[in-house]
Amino acid sequence: MNNLPPLEDLRVFCLVAQRASFVAAAEELGNSPAYVSKRVKALEQAMGARLLHRSTRQVSLTESGDRVCRWRATCSTRSAS
Repeated sequence: MNNLPPLEDLRVFCLVAQRASFVAAAEELGNSPAYVSKRVKALEQAMGARLLHRSTRQVSLTESGDRVCRWRATCSTRSAS
């Protein structure tokens, strides 16, 4: 049984966090902001936690979101070694 969320959702989420924007992340990925939003929402549901604070003009990480981004960075660094 695989309890991990899809890696693509994790990648999309971390890009949104880095850019602090769904639109900027979507442009970089070559997808629509709606696609990016759906992927982040799916990750939040899979993790059972809200990962981003959203407002009309701002996106910022929640404490859980920050932990997820740091965890992914650690995993990426280890796999590159």
